[in-house]
Amino acid sequence: PPQACPIKTPAWAEAGQTITTEPVDISTAFNDKVTTLYEMGKYRSPRSPFVSMALPAQGIGGWAGNVNDMFHVKDDALRAAGGEVTTLNGLKFRTPAGNGPNILFTSQWDNYPNEAEVALSGKAKRAYLMMAGSTNQMQSRITNGEVVVTYTDGMTAKLELRNPDNWWPVERDFFIDDYQFRLCGEVPVRYDMQTGKIFVPQTKGYADREKLEGGSANLLYLDLDPSKTLKSLTVRTIANDVVIGLMGVSLVR
Repeated sequence: PPQACPIKTPAWAEAGQTITTEPVDISTAFNDKVTTLYEMGKYRSPRSPFVSMALPAQGIGGWAGNVNDMFHVKDDALRAAGGEVTTLNGLKFRTPAGNGPNILFTSQWDNYPNEAEVALSGKAKRAYLMMAGSTNQMQSRITNGEVVVTYTDGMTAKLELRNPDNWWPVERDFFIDDYQFRLCGEVPVRYDMQTGKIFVPQTKGYADREKLEGGSANLLYLDLDPSKTLKSLTVRTIANDVVIGLMGVSLVR
């Protein structure tokens, strides 16, 4: 058998850690509600004009008996947070309390731009990100998207979003083992947007869909150069058939 490949909890998510951050207000860049991620007939173009086994138009499912699959994202915990949600070890994010847009979606689908930018300022040594979106088996082991922080001197720092390394869909966790479905290194911390529960998948063979009834966001991080001044953060979708969404940015100054 292959050598065991341990799943690691990110150091910042371990018990006893305390995180002090400055949540950034990116609400002016939001272009949709996270609850609208999957909707019947939503993703219609671009598509091949010929007969093909393409992803169903609701953005989830397939043609092997699950063409009508659907998942309803619920963001009750985010809306109830009063404008700022506190996650693991004190990590905070700004998020709208009302019924307006609360996510910046990008995609190769025509519904959203391929990439979008939010302004940053000052200096920081790390950026924490709350992100949510979609991916599927056809986008496994490739880069689905990326987050790029640009400094005022033109230099950049980049976080690649790869399925299953760190980009997991809202509706489920991945099945992981030491054979076909290997994942070496850190897994994303998951935030249940309906209940506010926070968890880190750690068990081999973990595939408990019940924990994700309302959908979960990924809590990720990108280390930065604290000597450089920040200019902007760009979210970009690279793979077809996926949606990459940014819900929050929080900086460690």
